Amino acid sequence: MCPMLSLTRRTLAAVPEARAIVLAACAMIAATACAGKSEATTPTSATAGSDAGPTSAGAPGASASDPNLLMPELNTPPAEGDGRLVDIGDAQAGDGWDWCTGEPRLVRSTALPCAACPAATRGSEFVIATPAVDKSPTASGTVPQGYFFFDELTRADAVWFDALWINGSRNAKLSLWPTNPVCEPTGPARVLDLHGLFTEPGQWVTACVSLDDLQPFRGLALRIDGAGTLGVDAFRFGPPCPEP
Repeated sequence: MCPMLSLTRRTLAAVPEARAIVLAACAMIAATACAGKSEATTPTSATAGSDAGPTSAGAPGASASDPNLLMPELNTPPAEGDGRLVDIGDAQAGDGWDWCTGEPRLVRSTALPCAACPAATRGSEFVIATPAVDKSPTASGTVPQGYFFFDELTRADAVWFDALWINGSRNAKLSLWPTNPVCEPTGPARVLDLHGLFTEPGQWVTACVSLDDLQPFRGLALRIDGAGTLGVDAFRFGPPCPEP
């Protein structure tokens, strides 16, 4: 894992419940991956610096001018977390998490092989996010791809996760929503820039997003939009994000 630095505190604010998301068909890329027809995804150092995003090297913490720019964390909680968030890569859909209708679907690492990727940081699989390949409404950043759901109202100080730059551009965004138990957002998405996490492909880093002013929720949805290919793993609730 590459060196990790402190980051600016980030918050996710809740608002009254939004209208239900219209159900849509699965993304073509998910069907392809499930059929085992996807080509292997291989990190290459030649992709480093192929985009115009700033590097995190020599820049302690998050950008002072952009509190939504995530940077690597040094002191991180264990990948297992407090047990409330199951592992997307290993647990079956419907067991504490499920897909939403957003496209393209996030793909398990066994369905979209990555020959040169490191091992998962939690369990045996992680999740790969690929660029959108169509212009359908559910391929927009307004529709979650997956979510965690809970039997009762839940709150947490922060959500931590591990991220991996696989190849292509490292410019990417993570969107998080509070939801009801069926992946209908109950507030606006908080959109976070991920490019500051990465300096070299093929290295896991850890980030933190504060939830300390989010009202109790029944679900927490996510979406990853990028021009390259990324991996994510080990979403877990943990202690507050470090102060800058």
